[in-house]
Amino acid sequence: MQNVYHTRNSQPSQNLSRKELIKWVNETLNIEIKQLEALGSGAEYCQLFNQLRPGIINLKKVKYGSRLQSDYQSNLILLQHALQKVGVEKDIQIGRMSVGGRRENLDFAQWFKKLYDRNIQLQDAVFENVSEPSKKSSSSTIVPSPIHNQRWALSSSIRSQSSVVPSTIHNRKSMFLLPRNHQRSFVCVCGFDN
Repeated sequence: MQNVYHTRNSQPSQNLSRKELIKWVNETLNIEIKQLEALGSGAEYCQLFNQLRPGIINLKKVKYGSRLQSDYQSNLILLQHALQKVGVEKDIQIGRMSVGGRRENLDFAQWFKKLYDRNIQLQDAVFENVSEPSKKSSSSTIVPSPIHNQRWALSSSIRSQSSVVPSTIHNRKSMFLLPRNHQRSFVCVCGFDN
């Protein structure tokens, strides 16, 4: 995810007004907020971020419709952790935003709108380059990997109750495919202790 750098006085012509930001949030999320300070709950930002990177924020943990400042703060903390996971360093003024600070909410909303626009454009560009499933070429074939063949050979040797173990597979997952009476010797051969 690409970060955007925004200061209050940098390129003021590109900054949106409160009404424009409210209109954007209402149209994007199909909700009806009246004031920009309502975004201080953090729930709307979590939903918008989920549109950019689905699954980074567990939306079941987001507290919607609450009037408690502690719930607002936990929503904003979820958002801050999600931003850090994708490599975006942004100091969210959680205390001021959760109590409805006008300047902080405006600054963060303007920054988030720019972040959203930049990354949604990148996401759209990626999706345009991916061909549709119906347009796949008929010449593409799936070739099993050598590891798949080795695991298949291992499992077939186990089914026949043979004690032959291929020496090329050295992971613990393969050990658990062996019958219990062969696991200990397999561990010793491969160098695993315990």
